Amino acid sequence: MRMLKHGLYSLLINLKSFFFLAYPMLQLLCGLGVGMGILLNFTSSDIQENSYLIGLAFIGLSLLLYLQKKYYQQLIAWSAPRKNNVVSISNHSVQS
Repeated sequence: MRMLKHGLYSLLINLKSFFFLAYPMLQLLCGLGVGMGILLNFTSSDIQENSYLIGLAFIGLSLLLYLQKKYYQQLIAWSAPRKNNVVSISNHSVQS
């Protein structure tokens, strides 16, 4: 469990900028995926059965991204290797 926490902490710290920059685009892609699932639902072919899975997969991914963004600091605090678990993350860049 300790190695899992350390790996998660490293991943979250190193990909922080990427995640916060790419979050709106990833949510847009999830919206497009859900829309594609809805459109495929109205077709009269064999794909209609799989359209539910496509829609659910993109809804699940969208929910996962939302929860990760909402609880980002709590995830870092939980996975931090330090004893006091106090990690301050600022969403604003430092300008000089």
